[in-house]
Amino acid sequence: MVTKKRIHRQEKRKRWAELAEKGIFPRKPQMYLDKDTPVKNAVPREDRDAESKRQDEVAAAELNAKLEIVKEPNLMRFGFEATGLVMSDRVRKLLDLHNGNQKDVVKSQKKRGMEMFEMREGDTGSSAVQVIALTTR
Repeated sequence: MVTKKRIHRQEKRKRWAELAEKGIFPRKPQMYLDKDTPVKNAVPREDRDAESKRQDEVAAAELNAKLEIVKEPNLMRFGFEATGLVMSDRVRKLLDLHNGNQKDVVKSQKKRGMEMFEMREGDTGSSAVQVIALTTR
């Protein structure tokens, strides 16, 4: 079934095709820019990709440095740190975080997350550290 609207569109296309054969094309919309129009002050894609890659490398280096700071071989309960302490195996097992309760584990994770995102030593006021403090359980 051919509707009146379809007939109208077909006639319109025929008229446009006839005008195109004569070299008369329909007007472009207002504010139309041809895709071949050069853009002033444009940065080539290769330059943008190179700059983006440089920034990614810098950010990755910063993140790796922060991760190295946060890496601790053995996490301990009650605020003890395994670096430089000489203790017997029994005491070490008592203070081991794996033997701790969930509260100690969450507290340790929160502390490590805050250390990772702090801007300077002991930073608790920056927005990244506060987000970590509020989003951990």
